[in-house]
Amino acid sequence: MHHDLEPTAGVDIVGDLTDSAFLRSLERLEIRSVMCCNVLEHVPDPAQVAVAIERVVAPGGYLLVTVPSRYPYHPGPIDTLFRPTVGELRLLFPALAVTSSAEVRCESLIAYLLASPTKWASLAHGVRTLAKRDSESHAPPRPPFPEMARMAFLSTAVSAIVLRASA
Repeated sequence: MHHDLEPTAGVDIVGDLTDSAFLRSLERLEIRSVMCCNVLEHVPDPAQVAVAIERVVAPGGYLLVTVPSRYPYHPGPIDTLFRPTVGELRLLFPALAVTSSAEVRCESLIAYLLASPTKWASLAHGVRTLAKRDSESHAPPRPPFPEMARMAFLSTAVSAIVLRASA
């Protein structure tokens, strides 16, 4: 099942994970496995969403979570710049046991852009948004230049963790 806040093609369940009534309806489904891939950096309170996700994984079920650990600012529509290490990500799910975890190296930003010409439009949007973000007083800090160069030319990365609910 695919969950989102808005109904659209391919979405099976529509609702807010911070809404207790919606969470109760999900718990009744006894969901055996949950994938939360590159979402937590786009929510205002990752810990609150993590508690909700942890709550809907049925006993004996699995949770796979990935979050960028080395990736530039990318609004969609927001990016909080939440970039946890594997250990920091693990702390968001204390009731689940870790079965596997790693920082997964991904392609460089240049390789990513060269692989798909449509990504240039996304890059242009990101640059415009970044310029606007930098003009706001509450803007999160940019990564240091060496880290930006590493992402551009060498690799990006995600923190990935697989957890299991006790049976």
